[in-house]
Amino acid sequence: MRFEVLGPLRVWCDERRLDLGPVQRQVVLAVLLLHADKVVERDRLITGIWGSTPPAYAVNLLQKHISALRRVLDPTPQKRGPSTFLTWTGSGYRLAVAPGGLDLVDFEREVAAARTARDSGDTSAAATALHSALRRWRGPFCAGLTSPALDAERTLLDERRLAALEERIELDLNLGRHLAVVGELRQLVADHPYRERLWCLLMVALYRSGRQAEAIMTFHDVRRHTLDGLGVEPGADLHRLHQQILAADPTLVIHEPGPSVGTAAPLTGLRLPVPAQLPHPVPGFVGRQADLARLDGLLSQGCETATRTSPVAVIAGMAGVGKTALAVHWAHRVRGRFPDGQLYVNLRGYDQFGAVAEPAAVLQTLLHGLGVPPEQVPAGLDARSAMFRTLLSTRRLLILLDNARDAEQVRQLLPGSCGCLVLVTSRNRMTGLMATDAATLIDLDLMTAQESRKLLVGRLGAGRLSAEPTATDQLIQQCAGLPLALSIAAARAANQTRFPLSALVARLDTARDGLDAFSVQERQVDVRAVFSHSYQVLDPATAGMFRLLGLHPGPEVTVPAAASLVGVPRAHADRLIATLVNSSLISEQAPGRHVLHDLLRAYAVELTHRHEGEAARRAAVRRLLDHLVLSAHGADRLLSPSREPITPVPATAGVSPERMTDRQAALRWFTEEQTVLLAALEPAAGQGFDTHVWQLAWAMTTYLDRRGRWHDSAAIQTRALAAARRLGDERALALAHRGLGRAAVRLQRPEARSHLTAALTLFTRVGDRQGQARTRLNFAWLCEQQGRHQEALPHVRQAVELFQRCDDRIGLADALNALGWFHAKLGGYRAALTYCAEALALARETGDEDGEAHIRDSLGYIHQLGDQPRQALANYRDAVRLWRELGDRHYEAEALHQLGDLHHAVAEPAAARAAWTAALTIFDEFHHPDAAQVRGKLGKLDKVPARSRC
Repeated sequence: MRFEVLGPLRVWCDERRLDLGPVQRQVVLAVLLLHADKVVERDRLITGIWGSTPPAYAVNLLQKHISALRRVLDPTPQKRGPSTFLTWTGSGYRLAVAPGGLDLVDFEREVAAARTARDSGDTSAAATALHSALRRWRGPFCAGLTSPALDAERTLLDERRLAALEERIELDLNLGRHLAVVGELRQLVADHPYRERLWCLLMVALYRSGRQAEAIMTFHDVRRHTLDGLGVEPGADLHRLHQQILAADPTLVIHEPGPSVGTAAPLTGLRLPVPAQLPHPVPGFVGRQADLARLDGLLSQGCETATRTSPVAVIAGMAGVGKTALAVHWAHRVRGRFPDGQLYVNLRGYDQFGAVAEPAAVLQTLLHGLGVPPEQVPAGLDARSAMFRTLLSTRRLLILLDNARDAEQVRQLLPGSCGCLVLVTSRNRMTGLMATDAATLIDLDLMTAQESRKLLVGRLGAGRLSAEPTATDQLIQQCAGLPLALSIAAARAANQTRFPLSALVARLDTARDGLDAFSVQERQVDVRAVFSHSYQVLDPATAGMFRLLGLHPGPEVTVPAAASLVGVPRAHADRLIATLVNSSLISEQAPGRHVLHDLLRAYAVELTHRHEGEAARRAAVRRLLDHLVLSAHGADRLLSPSREPITPVPATAGVSPERMTDRQAALRWFTEEQTVLLAALEPAAGQGFDTHVWQLAWAMTTYLDRRGRWHDSAAIQTRALAAARRLGDERALALAHRGLGRAAVRLQRPEARSHLTAALTLFTRVGDRQGQARTRLNFAWLCEQQGRHQEALPHVRQAVELFQRCDDRIGLADALNALGWFHAKLGGYRAALTYCAEALALARETGDEDGEAHIRDSLGYIHQLGDQPRQALANYRDAVRLWRELGDRHYEAEALHQLGDLHHAVAEPAAARAAWTAALTIFDEFHHPDAAQVRGKLGKLDKVPARSRC
């Protein structure tokens, strides 16, 4: 099967030309051929066929045409089964083309072969390859067919064909075939009167044919034509060639014409100077291996069939992260791949020393770098851009556009050919260039600790760092991975070789804030000044968002939290956050979670104190704390709907709590926000938001308990206790005492009893029966921990009575389960089963899955002691399943531990190993003391025979 698109679309099967059917079906095939052997998404295919306004039934029409094409292209229609040529992959359509099966690919291959031959000096082979490539053209690309994708490709391919034609004629001239090309060139300049390279070739061909006067007249023809049509002089190449012909320059003559290799003299009149404008590389460049690898990938990318444009890479990142250093380092490393030179220009997008460079002025600079005399540079932006693209149409240059403001500043500076490569550095992510010019984004991150250490080693020497490892680690932490900060710190250390690194670290610690530590006289590298250039270009609303983000405790902020902090609707906050991300002032570390770098946070706080009054700052913090408390309260109600209720703080205007609809969403939110919630307590207490402190601690209790985070529970309840005391709120005080008592029981601390006693006294004083009952159960578990099971029973019975009096059926089920558990511990198995069965019925009736999990665990234990291993196994498995669904990792691990013991007892070693291994994984997460016991059981599993304990 062979496809031909360089002219009217044709498909051949062996020697038979296939009937492709109606025009629209041929358009579908032609667009697929633009992406031969690649998967094309359905939406992209529809847009390529019909544009931005496809017909209402475009999907159905496309499927109809695809089906018809499969029938046409399948060479064995009598066989059933899917087409091997045109397939659906699950993400789009793929048209398979065998090697040598598409004339466009063959054309590109022969053009590339010609360039290789020419670079190696084999002029004859290069000319032969181009002659062969151009013979494949039978007319305009897919002549007679039209669609957005085909029309765009037709224009690009026509330019590519003309560039190849110009190169072929130049090779013919170098091989002495000047007489053969004069007529062809006259027709070409008539068809393309503004392609100056064709006029140059015609002048050379006439001169070498002994027609010097005609060559000179040709220059005057093109000059008059250009002045009349465009109002500008011809380019520098034409003027230079004109002077060479007037002077009878001997370099224009081939002294030994013929097809032999290597005998052609260069066409000096057609050569541009080779610019080498790259800045000096940064000495001691380290790290960035992944980013360098992505840039290396651009070298093999070549020209995309669909675009025929230069590869463009945007290196984006926050101020001081090393964008220019990376770009210059890589550019020097690969400059040998660009024989026609390297161009560099600073666009001053964020430069305090001058205005942002205008594209027209930048193009003038670039054209000068290419050898165009000042008087020959056109006046307008479009004309300069056209000249720039023309000069680079067959050249291979590396172009570094440094410090760009936005995509609009860059777009007119892009070459139109695919032999060049463009590097852009910017604090702006250049989404526009990615969308319209298929730019590759290199989102430059902070340096890792290892990379930071390598940078310091390069500046200060390994010996100095190894002599003070602690100070080195502290210095790396202070610089927070920002190369600019590391470089400033290294420079200070290098200038103070008599002082130890610890002295520099101490000085940085005692600076007024994080930015004062990195202030220098040169504003170009002063961290505060560098940050200010990103901030100053923001609109007022986005600047306000950035300032107030400094008040967020971090490390990550969500859009609803940011909306609450600023007091704007979520949609508005989302747009402001997107602008800050695009400006590299914050980064999106995970979907919907944004990070403000430590030094940028210090800068934002500084701006907040400069621009916002104390009342405005306090109002912003209050809105954020309202958001956190209300979100955490809502999440906790999903995790533990049976908990005794509290009345959360009322939301102030502009607060946007998180919306969660199920337990899994609540668990996910707590997991993602736990660091933020813990960090918020200290500033909340410091600014007098004591109600928020104890309510936030209350709302986190269930999650932390289920995750085994008892040290964190104890820490936050200590803050809650202090806040409740300041408020004089006895119920809040009781809840905090009970929370501390629960954590102390888990941590086996002696103060557990005193906290539970204080909680019981306070709950009794305020008349909270549920609080009293829950505290009685906590006393019972404390007794169990101490092995005093008989003493636990009175506490449990009082809890039963209290839950009955306040009609708390969920609490009653918990208390009955506790009665069953302690009776089992004391040998009353029959009573234990009765109490737990009653508790199970209540838990199922109320839908309390947490309570049912505890009861199932109790029943597993009771059946195990009652020599009923199968019933015990079933209940333990149910307990594990329920706790896994609830996200209660602690109790899941304990039940798995018991399940493993039971499997081992009934001689099921494989099942025992699986249960113990799962339990050990969780215990290790918590650093639980039972981990060593489980690890020992696993170690002995294959050595000691199992013995029944039932």
